[in-house]
Amino acid sequence: MSLREAARVAGIGRTLLSEIERQDRPDPQLSVLLKLQYAYGLRSIEELLGEPPGQPSRVLAATYVTAATTDSGDTE
Repeated sequence: MSLREAARVAGIGRTLLSEIERQDRPDPQLSVLLKLQYAYGLRSIEELLGEPPGQPSRVLAATYVTAATTDSGDTE
């Protein structure tokens, strides 16, 4: 699949996809990764990122930590 086609199917910009592939954008949003996972027909984000099967995802772990930190800071 070409870069242009993958970006179109995922519903993201070609420049964004190119930056992600070149690792010029090292921490893409989870929503973008999910769109790319779907566009490429992959079963998991780990597969998209080339992470070993059965290992926790770095991206999902970082998202969870960020969400937990944000939620705990909202108490008054």
